[in-house]
Amino acid sequence: MLAGCGGQSEHFAPGTWELESWMEADGRSGRTPTQTDTVKLTPERAARDMRHVMFGEFYHGVKGGEVAFKDGTIKGHLEQQAIAPFPAHQQTLSGTYSPESFEIRIAMPKFVGVQTYQVVTGRLAKPY
Repeated sequence: MLAGCGGQSEHFAPGTWELESWMEADGRSGRTPTQTDTVKLTPERAARDMRHVMFGEFYHGVKGGEVAFKDGTIKGHLEQQAIAPFPAHQQTLSGTYSPESFEIRIAMPKFVGVQTYQVVTGRLAKPY
């Protein structure tokens, strides 16, 4: 189960969101080509806790972890199942958010000694 601070009253805004994702590595210039997606977030879904919107609507495939959204900052870790060539592992996550945007940076396992990150951004393109 995803965890965070209790009593959270912040929410992502309903509407059409534009998402982008790419990979980048420490010490290397450039990044992988950007993947894009569009998500329509209804008012009912936007009313849910930010963690559930993030990992249920914007970023899929997470089985669990400890992630907190507080004062515009996202911190924590995710539990990732085994995906070849990596065994099951924890991924450190950090980022920022507001009701109209977010950016998360997820540390992937080192591969041939290089630390890589998946970066995911989202912005409200068209309010509901």
